[in-house]
Amino acid sequence: MELRVLGALEVRDGGLVSAPRRRLTRVLLGMLALRANLPLSTDAIMDALWGSAPPRSARANLRSYVAELRRLLPGALPADPRVEAVRRGYLLRVGTTGLDVLRFEALAAEGRQHLADGGYGLAADRLGHAAGLWRGPVLAGLDIPDAVAADARLLDDRRLDVTEHAIDARLALGQHADLAAQLPTLIAGHELRERRWGQLMLALYRCGRQAEALETYQRLYRLLADELGVEPGPESQELHGRILRSDPGLGADPLSPPAPAPWQLPPVPAGFVGRTAELALVDGAMRAAAGPRGPIAVTVLSGTAGVGKTALALHWAHRARERFPDGCLYVDLRGYGPDQPRLPEDVLVEFLSALGVESRRDLTGTYRTVLAGRRMLVVLDNAWSADQIRPLLPGDSCGVLVTSRDALAGLVARDGATRVDVELLPAGDAVDLLRGLIGGRADAEPGTAETLAHRCARLPLALRIAAELVVDSPATTLSELAGELADEQHRLDVLDAGGDAQTAVRSVLSWSDRHLSPGAARAFRLLGLHPGRHFDRYALAALADAPPRPLLGSLLRAHLVHEVSPGRYASHDLLRSYAHELAAGLDERHAALARLFDQQVYTASVAMDLVYPHEAHRRPKAVEPTVPTEAFADPDAARAWLDAELDNLLAVARLAADTGWGGPVATLSGTLHRHLSTRGRYVDMLALHDLALDVAREAADSRAESAALHDRGVALFRMGRFSDALDQLGRALAIRAENGDRIGESATLHRLGTVHSEAGRPHEALDHFHRALAVAGELGDVAAEGAVLGNIGLVHEWLGEWPDALDCYQRALAIHRATGFRTGEGDTLNNIAIVYRHSGRVPESVDHLEQALAVYRAAGDRGGVGVALNNLGLAAANRDDWAAGRIHLSEALAVHRELGSRVAELETLNILGLLEHREGRHADAVARFRGTVALAMDLGVPGSLMNAHQGLGLALEAVGQRGAALVHLEAALELARGTGARKAEATALLSVARCAPEPEATRLRALAAALHEALGLPPDP
Repeated sequence: MELRVLGALEVRDGGLVSAPRRRLTRVLLGMLALRANLPLSTDAIMDALWGSAPPRSARANLRSYVAELRRLLPGALPADPRVEAVRRGYLLRVGTTGLDVLRFEALAAEGRQHLADGGYGLAADRLGHAAGLWRGPVLAGLDIPDAVAADARLLDDRRLDVTEHAIDARLALGQHADLAAQLPTLIAGHELRERRWGQLMLALYRCGRQAEALETYQRLYRLLADELGVEPGPESQELHGRILRSDPGLGADPLSPPAPAPWQLPPVPAGFVGRTAELALVDGAMRAAAGPRGPIAVTVLSGTAGVGKTALALHWAHRARERFPDGCLYVDLRGYGPDQPRLPEDVLVEFLSALGVESRRDLTGTYRTVLAGRRMLVVLDNAWSADQIRPLLPGDSCGVLVTSRDALAGLVARDGATRVDVELLPAGDAVDLLRGLIGGRADAEPGTAETLAHRCARLPLALRIAAELVVDSPATTLSELAGELADEQHRLDVLDAGGDAQTAVRSVLSWSDRHLSPGAARAFRLLGLHPGRHFDRYALAALADAPPRPLLGSLLRAHLVHEVSPGRYASHDLLRSYAHELAAGLDERHAALARLFDQQVYTASVAMDLVYPHEAHRRPKAVEPTVPTEAFADPDAARAWLDAELDNLLAVARLAADTGWGGPVATLSGTLHRHLSTRGRYVDMLALHDLALDVAREAADSRAESAALHDRGVALFRMGRFSDALDQLGRALAIRAENGDRIGESATLHRLGTVHSEAGRPHEALDHFHRALAVAGELGDVAAEGAVLGNIGLVHEWLGEWPDALDCYQRALAIHRATGFRTGEGDTLNNIAIVYRHSGRVPESVDHLEQALAVYRAAGDRGGVGVALNNLGLAAANRDDWAAGRIHLSEALAVHRELGSRVAELETLNILGLLEHREGRHADAVARFRGTVALAMDLGVPGSLMNAHQGLGLALEAVGQRGAALVHLEAALELARGTGARKAEATALLSVARCAPEPEATRLRALAAALHEALGLPPDP
């Protein structure tokens, strides 16, 4: 449904057009539309409708008009227009697609930005679309009051500005000839808009009509003198002078060249042949995307691995470039291969960045909005499933070309995609491909090229590898290579091509492998043992037990590995599978794995000690290997290595567990725990500690078992699974107490206190924290004391005991800074800020939050960044800075969702609800808080549940639902009392009092005042 006011007032619902039947109802709808999403007071509406003498029935009449509008605008979809009651007035709630004014403003803003950035083609398109939404004057044909007419005039002025910006863009695109003919008509009726005269002068000058351009200036001069008694302005005078001087700068394009549209396509592989039928099918399927308003066209190229789907897609896309003037986006989705498939949200971030948009919220919606109306091609290569593709589908007028080994029947059935099956090359085309790649040698041995093509199964990938081997080895004949491929038992079975296992790639690769030096061939085989996606030279040195540089040089020259980033190397999926097969039969497999495990575990240990020195004494010690390891220049270099190598280290742990090596699993579990937590990799944490627990139990090692149980408990806690976390930590504590492991006992007591605290059991938390602090003191573990003190402070803060909380935090901060624990420093600064906020010391609170955010960012602590942003968003909401609050909270929400931290995400959503409520968006706040109540109950987080009930109650009260509000406010009060949150209890008492009848309200306010006095707060904050 769309409401249209840029012309006659009308409501479009599908093919139906309607409007309110009564004039004043139409006027009311026009008023609300011109102030869309902003509240209009009842008094202002009545004044506009009836002036200073409204009838006695005015309010009743107004309610009837609103009722008529609600019937007309049911708001079935989120973006549809609907009329909502707000405090002392009404507003029209509508999304961009539901109101032509909002679409006009959005297109105009986008066009102006493209114009400023030099993207003149996109600017002209967006600004032209914006101007094209107008069907006449605002609310044409409706007798509107002065208050509405003023808004309409402002909008009409913006229309004129947009038209002139569009002319600027078209001038920059060299469309001066068309404009020279069109501008006189555009000037008529707007003769005093001097800018249009200047645009006409420039267009005429660029057409070589200098005399007419000068005469146009004289006409403008006479017009202004006659009508206003003034001369043209400085810009017009300057342009006149430049035309008189024939200034070269006024030539074809004095502005900066337009920013190029993104064109991300890789080049087409050399020697592309055939595929005439497939190209014609793709042409026909994609023809719908040729028009600027055509529907989206989705074509799937489906076929077996290596059959040339990507080459076909690239060839067609480059050939069809003129059909897509706004550019092309390309991504390898990694659907088939050893690597994890690309996540749609990660791809969307990259696509939006290529389009000049930095966004991490509502990625698919933002992507489709940016591409709306553009003629762009999107190539989604190597897709796994329809679910991976759907979020990446743009809107109308774009084309999408997908390659996949899967038929993607769901995409065809549900999304209207056209599938084109890509078969093996016909025999003649396969020989032509070889001939194009190796030249005359294909004809030097009659019949051999056909044999070679057959033994390569007419698979383009295998044919290309074979051709490269022939070119790189001039002394080798085609017959020799064909003979190598004759033994079918040595062919690499990439995929079953319709049940026929002729996929010659294994033979081609083995032939290549045998042409390496013995050392390089051995290194390639040993790389098949590496479990990760990529490797560095130290990993290669460990596997080969040899200097890595000459080996890397040979492998790079043979195209068996390639550099994916500085110092990191990889092989594509077929080569890696092939190397893995070769490695399975190596006699030295055990020794090579031992060296790799030692190198990886030791390097990780060294890096962790540099990045997290305060906990070095708690981590297991790794044995120094006999092979070279990386020497880190500083903690930043160590952190970068950990980030780059983290997935490899997890893969090493899995491989070690699968092959019966318990030592590396246990050591990596204890070593990587902190970094995985800092990076928010909670699912990976749990999986790693599961492996360690299995290994420990199999070895009957109770110390290792307790460590794994403890670390599992921490991972479960981070994931919001408090009950499971308490179970695992309780088991760990029992084993550590039985073993006399005092260091471990202190750590587990501390973590149990943390879980109890988050679960809303402050007194149980304090008991565990004080026991942990006592043990840490006995052991002289200063770092542990700092961590425990910080958490004791949190409980005191929750209980409203702020002097005690501040004392604990300041002692903890001193310890963290002395021991270099940056994350602990950030946590404590954040907590001090909260105490200052409660105490009314707002500037100091914000200062500490900004310090905390800087510390977290420097430490690479993503979870900490999210928490600090939460609190900065709350601080902004408290000072009514809605824009800053939304910026902080949007980034926080993206961080928490990226990390899978549902508890932190819940708190962000609560704060967003508070911001919406204070901003006057009470209906949005009600919806938000209903969701957070449900989520908090699901996660079992009492503090967040209390905040959600409190927020929902206040929002319901604001929309007049006092009975429902009281239910939630009383629930918040009960939770505050049950968890000992005294400040929250006082706040809840005051909120309940607002909805309670007398004398109960007076009694509740007295209780709140007594609590405020006990807490040292003003009586009614």
